[in-house]
Amino acid sequence: MSDADLSSSPENLPDPPSGSADGNGALVPTAGPYAARWSGGTPGSPAPPLNALSLLLALRRRWGVALLLGLLGGAGAAVAAWFLAPKPLVGYSPP
Repeated sequence: MSDADLSSSPENLPDPPSGSADGNGALVPTAGPYAARWSGGTPGSPAPPLNALSLLLALRRRWGVALLLGLLGGAGAAVAAWFLAPKPLVGYSPP
């Protein structure tokens, strides 16, 4: 075996399977959960406008996360208010 056979020149590398690269060196998913989302580098359609219905639908999908973050945020605010609130003034009456 010669040194030319062991080199990593492009002539000695195997050809990639068809559909696995887009020509500029980036790998393109051909199977799995991301294959359907691949757009080949072109931008997709713009996101729909944000309105009350879309927020409610998102809340229906992620209500658990929203509840957890709301409880953690409320508890943090309560602790901060407890320690940062000024002490109440105590009246003094002479003896």
